[in-house]
Amino acid sequence: MTSRPGPTAAQRTTAAGLPRPPIQGRPAVQQHAFTANARQPADVIDLTADDGKQPSADAPPKHPAPKQASQPDDARWAAQDTPFAVQDGFSRPPPRGRPQISFEDISDAATSGFGRAASAALRSAVISNPGSLPLPPRPGFRVHKRQSQGARAALSASGGVKKDAAQRHGAMEPPADAVRVSHGKTVDFYPWAGNHPEDNLSAEVVKLGYFDDRKGTVDLNAGKSYVGPQIKNKSTLQTLSSLFVQALEKRQASGRVREPTSFKPPPRITVKDTQREEWLRDLANPSLPPKRRIPHGIRGKLLLEQCLSKNIPIARAIWLAKCVGANEMRAWMRKGASSTGGMGGELKWVREWTVFVEQFVDSTISTCGQDGWRDKMDYTIRLASQLYTERLLDHDHYLDWLLTSLEGTEVDRLPIWFLLVQIYWQDLIAVRRRGRRLAEAILLHLDTMTSGDSSETDNSLIQRARQLLTTLIMGHRNCMVIPRTWKKYKHIFQNMLNSSSQPALQGALRSVIRRNERLSGWNDKSTQTHQSPQKSVLSALDAVSLNFNLSDFASQCLTIMPDTQGLAVTVLQWACSLYREGDHRLYIAVRLLRKWKSRGADIDSAVLAILSDEQKLKGIKHRDFFRLVAELVRSKHFSVGRYLQWLIASGSLSAGGDITKSDACNVRLIAEIPLQGLPEHVLNLRQTLLQTTLQNGAYEAVVLMDDHSAIIKQLWSIFGPDTGMEISFDIPFAELSTSAKLEISRWLRQELFARLDPNIEDDYTLTTTRFYAIRDVMEQLEDFAILADILGIAMESNDMMVFAAIADTLNHHHRTFAAIGALQPLFNHLVEQYGKFRLDRPLERSFVLALADLCCRLQAEPNLVLQLTSDLTRLEQRSAVAACSPASDNMADFHGGRMDFDEEIDRILASGTSMDENMVARVFAKVVTRIEEQIGKEDGRNSKFGQWLQRLKAFDDKTFDRHMSDTISSLMLSNGQSLLHILPCAVGSGSLSLENFISFSETTIGFLRKTNVSAAANASLHVLDAILPMEELQGFGLVQEIYRYRIEQEKLCQSSEGPALQLLRQAIELCSDSKDSKQPIQLEALLRNQRLLKVLRFHASRNAQDFCVAMGISPPSENVAAAMTLDEKRSTLIKTMFDALMDPSSSLGLSSLDAEDQASTLVNAADDLSVPFCQLELQLLFKIQVLSDEEGEIGVADAIIQAVKEAVEADKSIWSDLLTGLDAEMTRKIREYAETHVLSAVSTLAKARSGSEESIVSTSKEDHQKMLHRYLSVLNLTAWSIEDKSQGQTCAAILEKLRTLRELLSQSSQPALGSDAKEDISKLRQGSAAASALYPWICALLHLIVVHKSICQPGKANTSHQGILLLTLRTFLLHPELQPYPKVTEYILDVAAFLSDDLPDDARIQILKYETQKPSHDPRMAFILGLPATIQDSWLGLITPTQPQPSSTTSNPAPTGNNPASAAAAARSTAAQHQHQGFWQAQAQRTQTQQQRLGTSGTGTAATTSGANGSVAQLPSATNTPVEYGKPAPFQLRRWEILPDSTSGSGPNETALSLTLFDAKKV
Repeated sequence: MTSRPGPTAAQRTTAAGLPRPPIQGRPAVQQHAFTANARQPADVIDLTADDGKQPSADAPPKHPAPKQASQPDDARWAAQDTPFAVQDGFSRPPPRGRPQISFEDISDAATSGFGRAASAALRSAVISNPGSLPLPPRPGFRVHKRQSQGARAALSASGGVKKDAAQRHGAMEPPADAVRVSHGKTVDFYPWAGNHPEDNLSAEVVKLGYFDDRKGTVDLNAGKSYVGPQIKNKSTLQTLSSLFVQALEKRQASGRVREPTSFKPPPRITVKDTQREEWLRDLANPSLPPKRRIPHGIRGKLLLEQCLSKNIPIARAIWLAKCVGANEMRAWMRKGASSTGGMGGELKWVREWTVFVEQFVDSTISTCGQDGWRDKMDYTIRLASQLYTERLLDHDHYLDWLLTSLEGTEVDRLPIWFLLVQIYWQDLIAVRRRGRRLAEAILLHLDTMTSGDSSETDNSLIQRARQLLTTLIMGHRNCMVIPRTWKKYKHIFQNMLNSSSQPALQGALRSVIRRNERLSGWNDKSTQTHQSPQKSVLSALDAVSLNFNLSDFASQCLTIMPDTQGLAVTVLQWACSLYREGDHRLYIAVRLLRKWKSRGADIDSAVLAILSDEQKLKGIKHRDFFRLVAELVRSKHFSVGRYLQWLIASGSLSAGGDITKSDACNVRLIAEIPLQGLPEHVLNLRQTLLQTTLQNGAYEAVVLMDDHSAIIKQLWSIFGPDTGMEISFDIPFAELSTSAKLEISRWLRQELFARLDPNIEDDYTLTTTRFYAIRDVMEQLEDFAILADILGIAMESNDMMVFAAIADTLNHHHRTFAAIGALQPLFNHLVEQYGKFRLDRPLERSFVLALADLCCRLQAEPNLVLQLTSDLTRLEQRSAVAACSPASDNMADFHGGRMDFDEEIDRILASGTSMDENMVARVFAKVVTRIEEQIGKEDGRNSKFGQWLQRLKAFDDKTFDRHMSDTISSLMLSNGQSLLHILPCAVGSGSLSLENFISFSETTIGFLRKTNVSAAANASLHVLDAILPMEELQGFGLVQEIYRYRIEQEKLCQSSEGPALQLLRQAIELCSDSKDSKQPIQLEALLRNQRLLKVLRFHASRNAQDFCVAMGISPPSENVAAAMTLDEKRSTLIKTMFDALMDPSSSLGLSSLDAEDQASTLVNAADDLSVPFCQLELQLLFKIQVLSDEEGEIGVADAIIQAVKEAVEADKSIWSDLLTGLDAEMTRKIREYAETHVLSAVSTLAKARSGSEESIVSTSKEDHQKMLHRYLSVLNLTAWSIEDKSQGQTCAAILEKLRTLRELLSQSSQPALGSDAKEDISKLRQGSAAASALYPWICALLHLIVVHKSICQPGKANTSHQGILLLTLRTFLLHPELQPYPKVTEYILDVAAFLSDDLPDDARIQILKYETQKPSHDPRMAFILGLPATIQDSWLGLITPTQPQPSSTTSNPAPTGNNPASAAAAARSTAAQHQHQGFWQAQAQRTQTQQQRLGTSGTGTAATTSGANGSVAQLPSATNTPVEYGKPAPFQLRRWEILPDSTSGSGPNETALSLTLFDAKKV
């Protein structure tokens, strides 16, 4: 009955929030009370603070940071300091934090931080919490600390005035240690006022004290009859204890909160716009408490914009958003929606709200540059981050939007997006799906900024992007596995690696490059297979450019192939090969061999090795080989004496070889070696060998070959008097020996140099006629080194036409002169002379035209080409000389016919500046008639036809082209010989290009194809013959015009677009369709002509596949219908052509073999040089057999496949090239063969393991790796033949083999009987021998998965197999036998991540459900799949019993504990119901447990407890089974309703989270 002073209103307000210790878990959602005395903590960066308001308005008071580190909410998830996390920088965000609920103190919420989205600086700090929630104080025993003297003195000093005023008015404050109940009321405190019943004193009150009157009458003797006898018994103490315990428990049960929660969010009311604005202004004022009624119309993006415009404090803005959201969600429930529909509606509303927040942030960013933008952006970022932290947004949608915006933003707005990315950095990199997108977005912008010329403003942005990228590389390399876009961004990592000087960063970069190359680099042609050194050298030789550096190239070849003798043999074979074209090869090889000879290489042995190998001699041109050796002898880099000794030792001379024929190469070389400069003893030995071994006139033949005096006598005419006529010789230069050719060319150079020596008085001048003759002789002698010297000598001439001829010569042999090393010096000298001529005299059109064409061929400086073009245009305009009258005034004389016809045409073309169309047509007809008249009479050299045509075109080029087209069409129909006479002069003079000629001919042939196929075929043959490079100068026109025509032929036929191949295909189609039997014979003769074979060999050696497409044998990838339809005639013609290319000497005898034998012979005979032509033959064989005999398809295909298989088994270097040129069907079969071989090897391994473990280790690991590497290389080359429809079968087979390997690993990990524990631990640490042996097979199967996943289009893969593969890889990832092999586990993780990139969401959810049922979780799988939704709120769980309890009603038994999964599901399904109805069943179970713990016996008394409906349930006795509880089921909080207070104010259960869930007691 103690009376104590009551508290004042102010004290009741402050005392309501009792300090509570913080609770273990993640940082809670921050709630701010609207009090005036709250302060912002000074030790953190607050993104939710408001700069424009007082900090005390929406920030909690400062609280010291907790010291105890937080622990993971779910023990099943591995800690962050696992070896995997340390090694690879793996990070996973901790489970979602516990939000602050209504009964927590604000100071505790402040200690929990501002969430993960607060700032990038807060990410590095470890968030810690003190211990768990302590037990509440017992009622009536609360002890309050008394204030110290200093505190009381301070209180009296600060509040003395108020105390005196209160005492004057008679008011009394309750004591500080008074017990308080809700609403600030104190227990049993009534200050004296004179009107309370306790204030009326009476004798009874003075004697007994004051107490409340009893309600009703109570019989005090009612218990005597029962209690009295019991007290006298021996068990009195136990009975009283039981009674008191029952009374206390019943009191406890009746004192708990049972009412459903009465929490309601602040309601919304309809107000006017002015009142709404006033309400928002009041909310923005931190000194005013918020009103508990929210006006309607504030929602969505408008709410956020109002918060920004009114500068509402962040805490109040969050409170307003929660109130609006809670009311919106309750509206869904009021509409009568079902639980499922309500939940879907809630998710939909949250998604829409997230979109509003995204639009709000984006709109604020778009106002960049306006006044106050920085403050607005700061507020927007803090508000959005706080909404994200308190989980009021759809995190997945928000983060995906953030990445999408980063990917599509402009460079100007990139800094703000980089800032936003850093705020949410930990959540972005926590999951593979977003981490990969983040890495690719940063790489995209970095590549964009560094690809062009970066300005100074972008330098800091580039550095920032590189810092972010470096952070990912150093700490989160799993996010940098980007196989889809690796080829696009690979150069960025290479540049970073080259520029970095930090060993740690270099190691991380190499790791990223290696992991990505392993997933996406396999389909790079340069890395598909390991090229042999010989093949690499040949590829480098084929790709030699015009400006190659000899020393560097020689060193490069030595690096590729250190074996100098093998390298020299390879170069010799390439230079003389039957399957390559070009004179430049000879001089490249000679210069390389000389360089290596000077470095100590044995070139003699390489030459003798080729002479000793018959197989190598079959693949080379003997003439080229003789010439190459002669060049080495001439420069004294080959020992002739050693060769002669080899002849004696090998007995080649006595073997019966015919020295007069070039077929016997090893013997014929003795007659081809130049004798100039050889020592006397070598000459004597050579003569002795020839005299003693040669018989039957062979020696006399050799002596005759060495005699060239008669030829030199004929060549003296070059140095005779100049008559102006063309100098020609009837000398068979091709039949001369190499020694004679070199001697003649050396003599010719010496004589020319002596004649032009300025120190010698001689009137000899080098005219164009003499130069043409010398050039023609040197080209037939094929001594281009001497020709280069002659061109240098001719540079001393002053004749501009000679310089034009020099330019044409350089143009025609540009590759050969570049190989010699004379191209650039001669070209520079020519340009220098052009500059001098341009200043001294008028330029000649022929010289300018030739030099301009040469500059275009050599890709000279653009300014020089522009200057030459300008000079050429000016010269063409100057050629039209001004006249007094038009050219038509002289037409009367033109028809007179009395004057010389050529002179008349010259006069007509030179007498006017204009000419009408009729005049052009008449003159053109006369020129064509004049050309036709000269056919058969003379060779037409030095004729003016080309000049006439060029000058006539200058009058009217359109009319000229039209008449030229008509003339070409008529000549194609009549006689092709006339066409070959008019084209050289027309093309050489520049009045007609070969491209226009082909265009004109296509029009004519297209017309004839519809009317007369035979005529079209005949015309196509004429056109094809006209464009092929001619071997000798022929046709009408000047020499320089015919020479330029041959240059244009060469350029057209070597064009990468392949017009010559298209014309050949057209001729084959028309001739095979023609009814004229002579035309196929004519075409077959043309197909065997060396002019055409050289062109075909040039294209086929570069790319056989493109050659097949151009010829129509294989269809292009973009148009399958574009392939040629092969019939018997066409197949025969093409087969003839391909046989001439593959077997020019008919040594293989392909024509006498059937298709199957031809396939086998071709594959066996193919080498690195002939493999392109072998590809052509194999493809054609397959096509022919498909057309001729359907049953033969299998035979040819099997023969080809078997031959390729044998090449693969023998590990020949050409098998990879053979695979690239095969048909799709054959490629598919070979791929399936390789896959089957790899998969079957696993089965063989399993059978061997079943016998004994030693059989696994018996075979060398290196042998396994070589075998697997070979077949995986086959798979890489044939992966393009993989089809999506076959993915299911292949994935099933791979799954089966993976399970087999897993069983083998599990068997090897089982300890043997009687083994020691220490031995098992040592075996686990070091890795067992079985695991080491299985390592190559595991990597092989992983590579199979990668190849099929890369070829398969995203979204088309078999989802079920993909998910099962992912789960299977999980078992390998966690297998203890593989833990000693970090490279294997890393590879498994990368493949699993690659598979998860295209995994559908439904499959991902299913795998996550399966993952949550595991007793332990690996953080790597959480990174790949993402965090399960059940783990995000794992700090709060709902516990339910797993066994039913006996009760009065047994119709609905509880689920038993035999099925924990069903019990957990039942617990999750009833979580929402418990939120509002209480947790009565759990309370009953808890009461029963307490009874059993106290040892209550069955003494006839029954303990009861009240249920939720007021019924009485019989408590079980102590003999019943103890109650078991299942695992905590995650309890989803209603975060929108977690508000600091309620608006109802009625009932004890008015909190957002129902107190019945915690068995809360009434106070």
